[in-house]
Amino acid sequence: LGEIKADLQVTGLLNQPQVSIDAISTKQTRIDRIDFRPGSTANIQVIGSDLSVTRFQAIPTVGGRLTGRGTIEFEETRGQGEKNSKYLFDLQANNVPAQAIARLYQTTIPVEIGLVSGVARFLGTLENLDKSKATGSANFRLGGGTVRASNFRYANGQWQGIVQTSGVSVASLNPSAPTQVGQGRVDSNLTVFGTLDSFKLDAMRATGSANIAIANGLVKARDLTLANGRWVSNVQAQGLVLDRLVPNVPSGAKGILNGTFNLAGRVDDVIDNLQGIGKGSLTLPKGAIAAEQIQLSQGKFQASLTPQNLALRQFSQELRGELAGKLDVFGTLENPNLKTVQASGELRFSEGIHAIAKPLTTVINWNGQRLGIERATADGINAVDGQILLLNC
Repeated sequence: LGEIKADLQVTGLLNQPQVSIDAISTKQTRIDRIDFRPGSTANIQVIGSDLSVTRFQAIPTVGGRLTGRGTIEFEETRGQGEKNSKYLFDLQANNVPAQAIARLYQTTIPVEIGLVSGVARFLGTLENLDKSKATGSANFRLGGGTVRASNFRYANGQWQGIVQTSGVSVASLNPSAPTQVGQGRVDSNLTVFGTLDSFKLDAMRATGSANIAIANGLVKARDLTLANGRWVSNVQAQGLVLDRLVPNVPSGAKGILNGTFNLAGRVDDVIDNLQGIGKGSLTLPKGAIAAEQIQLSQGKFQASLTPQNLALRQFSQELRGELAGKLDVFGTLENPNLKTVQASGELRFSEGIHAIAKPLTTVINWNGQRLGIERATADGINAVDGQILLLNC
């Protein structure tokens, strides 16, 4: 719909005319559901049964610019006398607002992407537009980074392509991610599959790898697969600063986290549906804590912790010597702190604690409020069944 002004030139033989049309729109024009500003231009050549668009340029009212060229070949189907109108169009888009275009087609893009630039080739027949095919590539800004889609192919309502991200914030991909996780930046290389029915993550399939720069460290996800809203990956954490990842960490526990995990979860709920196993370590200024048999399930975690040459003075100036032993700990992933963690096991203080200035071994349990001392033994000391109530932990 709209109004155009055209210069028409006809040359050649009467039975084989060649028609050239230079057209320009003088009013706002609509093609399908997209409105274009006045000034859209096209050069059309008709030679025999072939129609060629040698130059096309249009500016959508929502912004951006489209340019292209293409051909339509009208051929008779053998024995039927019907027209089989094959077409091929090459289209280039510059700074097109994909969100606005998607809304015109009542489609929702689940992430807030920036202006899109890219190239595409469309081919098929005018009589069967629903069987059209397309190839192409595109790039756009997202979450402070960039996304590049290449080797894009579309046919029969399904599409696939290679998607590479660089510096994209986790929060832009999953707004429900915890704040500390959302601040991470994603670099990835994925082969992605989907349909035009939905662009939500739970409707896509993907395979590939990703790196997340987070908490001054790096999380590497390998053998990553996504299907039916669930993902699975082998994950390696390197050099994560714990207090930048987990809020309210006691000052003495601020260290560097490393680990390897086999993880699985859902894209719509990072914490509650996270499942996995693994092992890791927390390296402190003086000593370390090794974590074995880590298990994650339904928003909770459990692990077996082993202090290694762990200097106690870094936790409190009133403590001395080193800590050894083994603790089994349980807690929640949502907000891990002393009140939400439970622990039990044996601890050995190389120089005792407080008034006991000799090596001390204790068997303890912690329920989030009370520290229970089931047994404490040292040279000349053998105490059992004691409890300490901590009110301000």
